[in-house]
Formats: sequence, structure tokens, C-alpha cells
Amino acid sequence: MRALPLEAFASSILQSLSVFRHLYRVSSRPLSRARSYIQTYLKWYLVILLVLWLTPPTSAEDQILNCSSITDNYVGNAQLKFQFRDWVNRGLCIRHGTDGGGPIKTFQCYSRLQYVISNNLNEIRKAEYSGAAGVLALLPTIGALLGTPTNEIWRLLTMIPFGGVLAMACSFGGAILPVKIKDYESAFMEKNIKGDLRAMESTLSLPLTKTENVNSRIKQRASILMDKIQQKLQSKKQRKVPKMYILVGLSGMFVLLAAAHVAMIVVELGAVLPWWCISKWWVHLWYMMVILSAAADNYVQLPFQRQWRLCLSDVPYDLAVTGGDFIGERISGGKDPTNDIETNLPQLKTLKTGSVRFIGPPQSNAEPCNVLFVLVSVTSQSHNWRQTFTRSLSKIISIAVFIVGTACFASAQLLSIAMATFVLACVLGAGVFGRAITSWIVAGIETADPMIHFVAETELEAHFILAQLFAIQLEDTAALKRRQVQVELNGHVFLDQRRITSRSTLAARALGILNKPYDLAKSVYKFSSEDEMMDDLENQDSGSGSGTGIAAALPLLRVAQRGKSAAVSDVDESLRVTERVLSRQSS
Repeated sequence: MRALPLEAFASSILQSLSVFRHLYRVSSRPLSRARSYIQTYLKWYLVILLVLWLTPPTSAEDQILNCSSITDNYVGNAQLKFQFRDWVNRGLCIRHGTDGGGPIKTFQCYSRLQYVISNNLNEIRKAEYSGAAGVLALLPTIGALLGTPTNEIWRLLTMIPFGGVLAMACSFGGAILPVKIKDYESAFMEKNIKGDLRAMESTLSLPLTKTENVNSRIKQRASILMDKIQQKLQSKKQRKVPKMYILVGLSGMFVLLAAAHVAMIVVELGAVLPWWCISKWWVHLWYMMVILSAAADNYVQLPFQRQWRLCLSDVPYDLAVTGGDFIGERISGGKDPTNDIETNLPQLKTLKTGSVRFIGPPQSNAEPCNVLFVLVSVTSQSHNWRQTFTRSLSKIISIAVFIVGTACFASAQLLSIAMATFVLACVLGAGVFGRAITSWIVAGIETADPMIHFVAETELEAHFILAQLFAIQLEDTAALKRRQVQVELNGHVFLDQRRITSRSTLAARALGILNKPYDLAKSVYKFSSEDEMMDDLENQDSGSGSGTGIAAALPLLRVAQRGKSAAVSDVDESLRVTERVLSRQSS
């Protein structure tokens, strides 16, 4: 009976041993790997420690020492020499490897700057750099140094937009354009139109939508303007704009602006902002903010609501216009000439084009004798909340840009007094001499009197003036010398109040008065001879032929609204052609 418990105990021991044996078999491979790893680590531990001990330690201090300059510990300027290359290399060294930004690169830049300021500079050099930052802090106040705004930049901007933009770039945020209407009026406007009007009965008609006094004033002002335009376009002596004069002036402004930008680049390379260490173009960023804010402020402060710039030139060809829509009614019989003008101005592209052809034999290319640009502006007399809000917002932005610019220049570190004086002289020179060159260019351009600026008091007056300009005809007593007048507005070319063609406005927007008027000979349907034209007319009447003459050249146009004079001229021309066709058939 006692043997049974012993046998059970022995069997349980054997079972437990089998379990341990099984566990050992399962864990033998991982344990062997762990033992091999431990043996390898212990084997190379001493070698790794020896390599780490022999490797020279690297620290940020050794990298910062490379950013020192040879002049950092000079006693003042006793050497009488400015180490320009070392000064630039120090700024480049501090910002080296910081492209793209990031916390690590920013920390490295600040560490190098801190080490240079605290360990490499003596007290005299620190005082110089502090004074240089104070000198450069005067740069945002360049507007006050340039004086009050004048209208020369605006006049150059309207006559030669490219030159006006260059003059605005040279102003460096100074007051560019005036805000009073009287500063925009020309001498002709002040002497002849704005002052006491002459007592006369104008032949121009105007609808009685206003009081009689207002109508009389509008008609008299328009009559004075049209007399001036007639006198200019009928001048026998051609007065061209002095292009070489303009080229020399614009080249001078470009050189001044380039010198100022080179000086700004030099300051950016050597000086460092303590609160934006990795910035490399901080001066140019300030410049862009100043120019954009100044341009926006002057745009919203402009005292004009609408503006139209027209190019008028005499046509050096004998042309006849067929078909096409009239931009306005013929001014006759007391009809309102402003309704169609007001309707068609926003939709000039929808007007059907007319066809032009030579009267008589084909003529060679020629250029107009007189070209005149007329700028019609409407004063902004209403003040709504949007205008007030935009003007207030532009002022707030200008103040913010001024504060940011002052903070940048006043806190700049490692800026030499020589470089601060250099950049201040270049920027002020560009601003002062740029304005002087602008006045010089405008004075030279006005010797040719290429533009008249008319300031209309209301939109009704502006539309009436535009109607008169589109319907202008030279009042030359000699019929053989009388020339037609073509009018161009926003790239659309008009002759006899009908749109002939259109072209791109890029050249006109960039060059202004330097852009040549459109040559209407390009739009004329030319014929090799008079007989070919007559043959085409015969083929058209008989229904035969290839249709390569007038029938194919002239598009099918609906009958446009026109006055009696245009209808009579077209009928007379068609009768003359028909008579010549019949005479050829009878012969």
C-alpha cells in the first residue's frame, strides 16, 4: 500500500523533468543568439572606447571661431583701412548652411552670432556698429527727406508708363502722387477751361437733362477743348516726342536704381538681424513692402473716378469706310450724343467692324503728321464707406510697413558705419536725383505737347467730351488738304465713328505716347488695279467669278445706324461705281 505513493511521486518528477527538457529545447536557439551578441559586444567594447577616446571633440565653439573677422579687435580705425571682404565673409559665415530654415539651422545661426558679439568684438567696435544701425534707421523716413509730392511722376506715368514705374521705384516709398485735383490739372486746363469762361454761344448740342447754366458751362468747356485739339491736329509742322531725350533720362534713373540695389545687397551680406538671423534678403523685403504699400496708397488716394485715354491722329490716306456700327449718333438736330457713348464704352468688342478702302489708286505707307493723346478724367465727388475703408486701410498698412522697416534697420547687428553711410547715400541719391530726372524728362516731352488732360466734373460731361472726340473732323478750308482723324481707345481703332480693327494694348500700356498710331493701310482691302476691281464688281452682279474681289473681301454687315451725311456719301460712292460698270458693259 505504501509503494503506490512512491511510484506516483517518481512519475510526477519524471514528468516535470520532461517539461523542463522541452522548455530548454525550445529556448536553446534564442539563448544561443543572445550569448553570441553579448560575446561580440564584450569583444569590441574596448576597441569602441579606444576609438571614441582618440577622436578629437567637436563643438559649436570651434565653428563659431571661423566666423571672426580680422578687424573685430582693431582699436577703432587706426589702420585707416576697411576690410570689406572680411566683413562680408563674416556675415556669410554666420548664415552658412541655414538655407531652408528649421530649428537646428536657426539655432546654429543664433549661436554663431552670439559668440561673435560676445567674444570677438571689443567695445569700440560695438559702439560703431550700434551707431551705424542708428544711421540706417533714417532710411524709412526717406519720404520726408524728398519733400512734398509733385505731379511730375504722375504725368510721366500717364505719358510713358514704363518711365513712371521706374520713377516710382526710385522714390523708395516717398510720397509719389498728390491728392488734390488742382495738382493734376495742366496749364491749359487752368488758364482756359477752369478759369472764367469766355462769353460765347457754343455750336455744340447737349440734352437738357440739367439746368441751363450747367449745360452752358459744359458746352463752353467742350468747345474750348475741341478748338485746342483742332489747332493741334491741323498743325503743318510735325512735332515729334524727343525719344533720345527720354532714353537718356530713363537710363540715368536705371543706373541710380541699380546702384541703390547693389548697396542694399552689400548690407544684406554683412549685417545680420538678431531676431531673424537666417534672413538673407531682408532689405529687399522691406523695399518691396514699401513700394507696394506706397503704390496702393496712391492708387486709392487718386481723386478720379474714371479715366479714358484716347489717341487721335490724322490719317495720311484717302479712305472710305463701308459698314460697321457707329459708336455714337451723329451730332446733329439736337440729339443726345452721350447715350450711345455711355452704352458702348464698356462693350467696344461687340461693335461690328467696318471695311476701309482707298479712294482712287492704292497709296504707299505714310505716317501721320500730328498725334495727340487726350486723357479724360472724372473727379470723384462721392464718398462712400468702401472708399473711406480702403483709404484708412492703406494708411494703416503704410504705418505698419514704416514700423517694421525702422525695427529692421535699428536692430541690425555687425553693420559697419562705412557701409551704412554708403547705402544711405545711394538710396537718397536715387530718390532725389530720380525725381529731378523725372521733372527733366517731363519738361522735354511737353515741348512737343503730346497730351491734353481734361478733368470733367461729371460723367455726363465726360461722355459728352468723348462723343465730340469720336466725331471730330478737321475744319480745314481746303478740301484737298483735309484729313480724316482716327481715334484709338483701349486698342480699338475708330474712323468716322466706326470701329475698323483692334490690336493688343500691351505696347500702349508700357510705352504710352512712344507707341505709334495704328497704320490703317494694314486694314485696307487692296487691289492690283482699277480694272481688277471693276471686274470683280461685274462678276458679283452676274453671279459668276471666283469671288476673290470685293464680294469676298467685304463681310456681310447689317445696316448700321447712321446720319444723313454718312448715308449720302455711301450712296454717292455706289452710284459712281455703278455708272462706271455700265459704261464698261456698253463699250
